[in-house]
Amino acid sequence: SVGNVGQLAVDLIISTLNIPKVGYFYTDCLLPMVGNNPYATNQENAKELCTNAEVYALPSHKLAVLQLNDNEKRLSIPGGGFTKALYEDCCLEEIHMAVVLKFCSEGDNMPDAFSLLNQVNDWLHLV
Repeated sequence: SVGNVGQLAVDLIISTLNIPKVGYFYTDCLLPMVGNNPYATNQENAKELCTNAEVYALPSHKLAVLQLNDNEKRLSIPGGGFTKALYEDCCLEEIHMAVVLKFCSEGDNMPDAFSLLNQVNDWLHLV
């Protein structure tokens, strides 16, 4: 995403709702990466590793969240990257999903992330 707004908004959703990680997936659309747990709250879970393509789920809200991180910078996003292909694959598998995209400028995108999160929260009443 431009300015990482989507990633920041997903970070806010996961950390605010304390959504547990339920898995990860591999896609050749992303270079494999691993890092420290970005949602660590204590020394024990700070030792956990994360990948750049993880799945978080909160069954009580019927919510699954994909956290995708890519270190590759993109200046243009024609059609939203591989979002269209992901959406089409989910439709073929009859997996209900919604895609929320927000285009923004480079720089401090925390306000954009909060705006996106607030829009999703207004729609889904998560918090």
